[in-house]
Amino acid sequence: MRILHTHNAPYYPATLGGSQVADRGLLEMLVSKGHTVRSVCTASMNDKNLKFSGERRREDWLADLHALGGAIVRSDDQVEVMTLGGVEVHSVKTVLPTYLADEIRRFDPERVLFGQYGSGDSVLRTVVETCADRSLFLAHGVMGQPFGPFTVFPSEDKTALLRRVRGVLAASQFVVDYFERFAAIKATRFYFPAYGPGPFPQLGTRRGPVTMVHPSQVKGTAIVRGLAAAMPDLQFVVISSYSTMPADIEVLEVLPNVEIRLGSPSPDQFLSGASALLFPTLGWEAFGLIVIEAMLRGVPVLAADLAGLRESSVGAATLLPVRPLEIDPTVDATGRRHFTVPAQDVAPWREALRELLSHADRYDRLALEGRERAHAFVNRINAEAAHLADALFLGES
Repeated sequence: MRILHTHNAPYYPATLGGSQVADRGLLEMLVSKGHTVRSVCTASMNDKNLKFSGERRREDWLADLHALGGAIVRSDDQVEVMTLGGVEVHSVKTVLPTYLADEIRRFDPERVLFGQYGSGDSVLRTVVETCADRSLFLAHGVMGQPFGPFTVFPSEDKTALLRRVRGVLAASQFVVDYFERFAAIKATRFYFPAYGPGPFPQLGTRRGPVTMVHPSQVKGTAIVRGLAAAMPDLQFVVISSYSTMPADIEVLEVLPNVEIRLGSPSPDQFLSGASALLFPTLGWEAFGLIVIEAMLRGVPVLAADLAGLRESSVGAATLLPVRPLEIDPTVDATGRRHFTVPAQDVAPWREALRELLSHADRYDRLALEGRERAHAFVNRINAEAAHLADALFLGES
């Protein structure tokens, strides 16, 4: 079967974005099952705001691409074509919707898998207008959806377009429920096979630094900063990424026990030697791949007791309270809702982190439990994803 994937973000190099990692895992699984898979996406903005965005210089990610067995096939002013994991990737340097519409006609896919990020609707509209009956929307979150109480880009027009697609694959049961409750759109829960084949090395160590990825207002910079200030005897490592802004860096880098590192596409690299992973997101996380990625490698996780993280914790991560973002229901002139970050109580996080790192027996027990449960989860969802993909893509569902 010919399968086309598209979204208005780079395919590679990804900047630690869970949706990009999840999509890659799905597409490479489809390749392994004999499908012909092509992805059309935006070109990466390399060398821009490297300190904050987590983007990597071209020479660095090209080296990583080759190490992964990928290669650049051709490059011109319009598009750069590469292969990675058996997927033919078209990174579009010009107008994505125009190129996408042309590629749909050229490739004539039997299924189109797509996502739409941000306030626009160019990918969504192009797919719906050209091949709605062959399309499956990949729903990786709720704040970027055009409906419901947690959206920051409400749009009745975009919601109407979503209702025309063949189906919706939702990254968690939380997202399934959100679609059905607030848009009356039926979605299928699909835990993405995003973790690779393994084996996964044991990387956690009780004496290592406490690690956080994606520093931003939404992801909980306030809690990490509060913890680092309250626990000067601990070292913290913060991995910058696509969501990191200069303000996040500024409030963290003034603390002597915080080190800021540029993002890496490999969890083995940014989790190596970590004592714990902090994921104190204040937004409504769809799932949180990084929670599973850390536990697979024996790194205990402290995460927000919120939304899809209750699923990715698989009963082994420590879930802690947060005060979620407060979203103003009014819409500004650009069609956007704005949110504020309420004051956070770091005391439960401080106590849980101290308890984890102060007792070797407890640390080892939680690390082992997380590793075992994460492995069991990945083995189960890999089999489920392959079965569900057959049903969806071969037209049985």
